Amino acid sequence: MYRDGEYIYHGIYKTLNYGKSFEKDFCNEYTYSAISNSYFSVELIGNNFYQAPREVYIHRLDPTNLTTIQSEYITTINDGYADLTIDPFTNNLILDLAKNSYLLNSSDFSVINQWDIIDFISNTSTTRSYYRNNVLVVEELGTVDKVTFFDATTKAILYTDSTNINFYIADNGRYFYNNEGLYEFINGSANFITPIDFNGGVATSVVFMTNQNKCVYSNSNQHPVIFDFNTQTKTVLNAISNVRDISYDQKTNKLLFFEHIHPKSMVELFDLSTQNIKYLEVDDKFHTSGYFYRYLNGKLIYSGGLYLDKYLN
Repeated sequence: MYRDGEYIYHGIYKTLNYGKSFEKDFCNEYTYSAISNSYFSVELIGNNFYQAPREVYIHRLDPTNLTTIQSEYITTINDGYADLTIDPFTNNLILDLAKNSYLLNSSDFSVINQWDIIDFISNTSTTRSYYRNNVLVVEELGTVDKVTFFDATTKAILYTDSTNINFYIADNGRYFYNNEGLYEFINGSANFITPIDFNGGVATSVVFMTNQNKCVYSNSNQHPVIFDFNTQTKTVLNAISNVRDISYDQKTNKLLFFEHIHPKSMVELFDLSTQNIKYLEVDDKFHTSGYFYRYLNGKLIYSGGLYLDKYLN
């Protein structure tokens, strides 16, 4: 942590007594709903080898201590991709998988609607699915490398384009990142807004702040940039670099950056309201074991099963 003009380093490890533990570790994603004051997570239970069956569970976690208060089995898949998003239009849960997307009731986790990629394209061998605002986005990876936007009801193709390594889309479906550029998707059409140039490198993380009509993006070798869609302006955060992952907490209006500098790594909490930055040295397992960090409603959550609720506040 940066305090009184100097860095004070601490780490989050299983043996430290100020890191509180919680049960639902190793989940694929954690998210928070301010409307219901609930944390949610998606967990895959099963072996990690190629095409092993994995059971998909959704959990509700207590807002105070992250204990599990509700769990529901959703489906079984044969890959390791799962993402969980709060639908900004209904406050329900969007579960995106490799070959399906679900809209789940956030109260009892019942399935409101389900979209199977096989109903939209014929080859689903290497895909990812994203449901946003009555649009199903299918990302085809490998030999095809393209992204297609479908009307989720009629299955009509609205937009298609080639894609590179990374594709990101806002929770409300209005903006997305593809092919080193930001786009606006509105009225069934995609409009190019601005290029993202990292001296030939691609963005390694892009997060859309839909409540502010902004996004933040970064490359692992450069400084992160905040882009304002209203003013079309870019703000470079020169105090932060080497960012591998970004998350945004709408409740506190703070950005969490994971900075990887082997053999040490750091999370940096950037307050968008005050421009203050707080630092914390953390476990370096992110790029080797898939662990990650989220800052949600004032809690720093480490997917390895620990959280801090006061240290960075």
